[in-house]
Amino acid sequence: MLSARFSVRQCCVRGLATQPNHVSQPSKPDGANTNKTKPAGEDGKVKRPRIQPFAALNTVRSNLSNDFDKNQPAQKIYSQFQSDLQKLTSEQRVNPKYFMNSSICNSVLTKLILQSNLELNGLNIGESATIPPTPFEILQTYLKYNLARHQHFVLVLKQFLVDLQPKEAINLWVSFLEHSKEMPLNSTGTSQIQALTSIGYLMLSRESNVKPDVKVLSQILSVSADKIPFHAIEQEIKSLGLKATSKDELLKSYDELLLQWFTADKTAFVDEFLKESNDTKLLGFLWKKYLALAVEDYTSTNQEIPGAFMIRLAQLGRSLDAVKIVGQLKEASTNFQPTVLLYNSLLQAVAHIPAFGKEAQSTRLDRIQAVWNSYIKKSNEPIGVDSYKAMLEALITAGHFKTVETFWTLDVPADVRNNSELSEIYLRNYFASVEKVPFSKLKSKIPNELQNLKLANTILLALAHSDASVGDIDAFYVRTFQSSTGIKPNNQTLAIKLLANMKTFDETNGTGILGTVGLSANSAIAALVIEEFLKICDNQEVATAFMKALRLDNSSKDSAKKFSNFLDYYLQHGNWEYAEKLFKEYLTANVKAPSQVNYKLFNSMFKGFSELSIAKNDTGFVTKQQVYWELCQKIHRRVFHECVISTLKSVSVLSRRNAEFSENELDFINNTVLPYLVKLKIENTFKLQNPRYLQNIKSNDKIHIPQELL
Repeated sequence: MLSARFSVRQCCVRGLATQPNHVSQPSKPDGANTNKTKPAGEDGKVKRPRIQPFAALNTVRSNLSNDFDKNQPAQKIYSQFQSDLQKLTSEQRVNPKYFMNSSICNSVLTKLILQSNLELNGLNIGESATIPPTPFEILQTYLKYNLARHQHFVLVLKQFLVDLQPKEAINLWVSFLEHSKEMPLNSTGTSQIQALTSIGYLMLSRESNVKPDVKVLSQILSVSADKIPFHAIEQEIKSLGLKATSKDELLKSYDELLLQWFTADKTAFVDEFLKESNDTKLLGFLWKKYLALAVEDYTSTNQEIPGAFMIRLAQLGRSLDAVKIVGQLKEASTNFQPTVLLYNSLLQAVAHIPAFGKEAQSTRLDRIQAVWNSYIKKSNEPIGVDSYKAMLEALITAGHFKTVETFWTLDVPADVRNNSELSEIYLRNYFASVEKVPFSKLKSKIPNELQNLKLANTILLALAHSDASVGDIDAFYVRTFQSSTGIKPNNQTLAIKLLANMKTFDETNGTGILGTVGLSANSAIAALVIEEFLKICDNQEVATAFMKALRLDNSSKDSAKKFSNFLDYYLQHGNWEYAEKLFKEYLTANVKAPSQVNYKLFNSMFKGFSELSIAKNDTGFVTKQQVYWELCQKIHRRVFHECVISTLKSVSVLSRRNAEFSENELDFINNTVLPYLVKLKIENTFKLQNPRYLQNIKSNDKIHIPQELL
């Protein structure tokens, strides 16, 4: 029988700990004097005590580990595993539903699938040559007992693809969809499973001699086209170990699929993906693929996509890469001829290039004027409205608000100024540039009718920063956003209104600050509006008052998301002491349910300390990461992938700068972080996307990278 005793699980941070669970005492020896009566069922038999789910899984893990240590074959281990689970659920009355959120068995269950694979491929492991269970068979057992996790699906999917069984892979994806809501959240794992499923679809397409279709794949994955993990698909095709012919055929189909996404609906690709994406690595990858595959597109007169890549990369801090795009296009095809549309994008991209020193502003203006004079003004074509729009946007981006006024008056023809889009950009410049201007002056510039949300939000923010009364702001808000012909407010609109409302908010208000914009604490967009508020709030005192006014419920479903926004805010502002205070308060409030302190909160702390260590060139923040690493292990029995990446980033950048780590920090890196990375690699649950991290760390001769990671 499995033991019902288990170790106490404690979660400590700076002296705080949960109360130990009460564990049943061992039975007294026969003949011991006791007046206690044993509980009995209706049939008079003694009932077995219920075993705690955590203790049950711990025992299962120990038994499996012992079986592996004995070098037993997969079939024998699997049979004993099934027997143990059957006893738990029948004799010891453990309900498998409590296994859903546990990760304690993940590693050893992964090992069982891997051993099964090895034995099926002819590598005998164990004492006898028994026929092993298939990975799919094992996965079905995991599903039955709520033990299946993303990494287990990944292993089985890969085996189906290697065995050229795409239909089985697609069917397994359907099974994953049915069970995924019952598994712990793992966005990286889901993306990998989507990528492998996509490969199954590409295989099926080739079998059927049908060109792959982005719309069909979107339907299979139940995501929009812009959410298909294209980058991961290519990586998985190359790493599956397929025969060269199969791999080349799949890569060809993949390129066809990608090109279709780029060009079949350019407006959707630009508006729904490019303008919304914040992933510079993905954008860089996609740009290279577009450059290689879409020659016919960018050698035409419609160069919308290259221009959109240029602007988005510049907006995300990759301006130097952005301005290289024109040169790359010229090198890629002798038929390429840049259009004014592309030069308009270049104009906006150069505005993002940073400049330093006393002449910084002058330098930025010179760059903008050079593009305008060399490529747009000298063009054989008349200057169009789009070029004037691009110039105004560039000047606003560079912070040359006064130059906008001059350009508007002297360079923009009177008839062109009447263009509504152009005049809206001009007005946005005015309201974005004013600081503490009396409302009386702002009022005269506000248009009677507004249909542009970006301009309306800019005006609302200017009013919030001015001496405008609450009544004046409310009147503008109602007229612009709440009238029958008004603009639909977005999350930023609501955040700006909250900033204005904070000036006069009464703490005795029963609804809380969110109620002043018609939201409840449980609103689906509440967390997103809070995030937007913190983006526009540059005063920590106001942010702290706002947090108090929110009256956050620590135990609510999305409380971790809301609190993580505040952790991000204070860490970004360098106030890590207050961020730690908030984290500690949240942990204390959830001491009886520590798992509520989830990955969002840990990610915020790790990322924040990583950025601080880099900004301040201070290894001491690696010690901070160690504290939260150990706490995360205690609470969740693992460290979240994003936390691992943040720690590696800190160590990588500091190593590259030849920073001196303390003995304690080196011990943490060598004996905790890197061995954990090896463990994740063996389990096939994590793939380091940036190999430069380890390359930089390798330069530090006091850090010893395990051979498995090289």
